[in-house]
Amino acid sequence: MKLGSGKAWAKTLGGLAAHLQHGIDKGVEFGFVKLKEAGKKPAKKAAPKNKYVRGAVTGGKSAVTFLGQLGEDYYKKYEELKKK
Repeated sequence: MKLGSGKAWAKTLGGLAAHLQHGIDKGVEFGFVKLKEAGKKPAKKAAPKNKYVRGAVTGGKSAVTFLGQLGEDYYKKYEELKKK
């Protein structure tokens, strides 16, 4: 294959796109792990006295933990499927 051929450019650009996609996947996967960890961290302050605010905080932490777990499980399964 000659250096200036279209196949060489296609191979180079295709490889670059694959590396870029892999980097994005790893970054998003890292974000999901951090979301899950953030939802499980204990609060630094005492729980708010207002029951509605306390409920919103608890619901928010649950939602963040759920999204983190969902993303983590997605990427685990995605990696398994890519190996096949």
